[in-house]
Amino acid sequence: MTRRHAAAVAALAAYVAVVVWLTWPLASSLETLDTHLAEPHSVARFDALYAAWALAWETHVLTTAPLRFADANIYHPAAHALFYGPTSLGALPWFAPTFLASGNPARATNLMFLASLALTAWTLHLAVVAFTGSQAAAIVAASALLTDRWLLWLAPTAPMYTVLQYWPLMILVAARPQLRLAAFVPLLVLQTLTDPIYIGVSICATLGVLTLTRLVVPSRRPSGLRLVVALAIAVACLAPVYAGYAWIKAHNPDLATQTVHVYTPRWRYGFWAALKETPAAIAGPALLLVPLGALVALLDRSDRLTAPVWRHGLLWTLVGLVLAVPNMMPPSAVPFVPSQLFANLAIRVPARLAIGSMFGCALLAGAGFAACTRRLTRWPAVNAVLRGVAAALVVWAIYSEYTGGPSLPGFWRGPVPQAYPMFDAPVPDPDIIAAIQNAPGALLELPLGGHNTSAIFHAQSMYRSIWHWRPILNGYSSYWPEGFTQRMATAARLPDQDALLALRRDAGVGMILLRWNLMAPWEQARWVALAANTVKSQLKTVAWKSDGLLFVVREDATLP
Repeated sequence: MTRRHAAAVAALAAYVAVVVWLTWPLASSLETLDTHLAEPHSVARFDALYAAWALAWETHVLTTAPLRFADANIYHPAAHALFYGPTSLGALPWFAPTFLASGNPARATNLMFLASLALTAWTLHLAVVAFTGSQAAAIVAASALLTDRWLLWLAPTAPMYTVLQYWPLMILVAARPQLRLAAFVPLLVLQTLTDPIYIGVSICATLGVLTLTRLVVPSRRPSGLRLVVALAIAVACLAPVYAGYAWIKAHNPDLATQTVHVYTPRWRYGFWAALKETPAAIAGPALLLVPLGALVALLDRSDRLTAPVWRHGLLWTLVGLVLAVPNMMPPSAVPFVPSQLFANLAIRVPARLAIGSMFGCALLAGAGFAACTRRLTRWPAVNAVLRGVAAALVVWAIYSEYTGGPSLPGFWRGPVPQAYPMFDAPVPDPDIIAAIQNAPGALLELPLGGHNTSAIFHAQSMYRSIWHWRPILNGYSSYWPEGFTQRMATAARLPDQDALLALRRDAGVGMILLRWNLMAPWEQARWVALAANTVKSQLKTVAWKSDGLLFVVREDATLP
């Protein structure tokens, strides 16, 4: 093993340890990995459950019945239900092996989350080393990335947003004069598949600008043409996924009206407050390295700002921030970006489009550190020691801000909890799962929750369905199919007999599962009375556990 390879392996081990430390106690034991999920924001538990369900469904269907890939088991009887939300296929290689081996979606999600954070920091480290030749600069850049509040405290609410390890390598390959299609296209496709909407728009917009800048310069035109070919191949590879979304939009003409909030209100609290909600909000000490390094590079003729790391860092930063402008300013200030355009593209939160800026800022911080420490003394050995000391001081300053210590004006974000938040993942009762697998028809889980709780109730139903994969009427994702709200309104009237028969006729309901511990006493009393009335009831009790009561619809139930 060469010294370079040994350094790369050591860096990977170090980043694994750092990620485990930053997210402790998530990886404290196998039991924790199997029964808990990350909870940076408790109000968004449903997104974590959705991500686990989506990846579990894709793993299940691709290994059993690939032709049914789009027809996920939620929103029954709606077709192509998987494409009402993110498919996250780019994350599947990091989820599927663990899920196939263990059958535990929590373990697979947690290991994917932890591994992806470490690998993203590592690939950024490798990219910065390739750009600058400085291990210390790479450590600074990776530290800026791993302490980005968006990456550690917002992205994990939807864990596929942490599968970003392809991105730094994609930037590195794109920066080379002779673009290698065999290396670039797979990275581009896999990273875009992680989230075809937000990540796809961010990547395509930036690469589009890069392609245009190369095409207008005669000496760089061949590289620009290679980028055109790469983008064309990527579009062809991604076409089936986008076709799935197009089918959903074509069969739900009012889908754009479900995008309630196109602009978030953060701009009302100032530009910096809005910026802190984007992925570009890396630590102030890291950002300070950018102007300092740029000044040194301007004064040092041998370290020009035209070096690839500066050009590409600036490109990804600026394009990402431009895409996120609607999140930082009132809509009246950005008339060139109509809200309906975002609605048609299924974009609710423009801040997420700045995800490329997170990598751009980290690259610039690494470039700035490399420029500032390139020539500290005349003796190379002393330079290496001083760079190590300087990197340690910068990393300490970055971490101090991350944990709530001193910060630059406008970037104060408050302390983080000492323990990374987690929540208990739903675990279904084995007897109820067995009864569901043996009963006919589709499943409806109750209660549905109120206006502010329905998302988590539906997401829990989806997560529990991983153990049986029967079709369910419940569902949560970015959007919902036509008729879903009407079916849920009918379900809310249960145990009304007319409502039951309507659901059986229109949606093929064959089972109703009551989450007993989530129901009010008066609701429980209605269902107990129904279960006791074995003569007139259209339902038959087949399983009754401490947290669940399962009914099946009688075969002789009269349909109107």
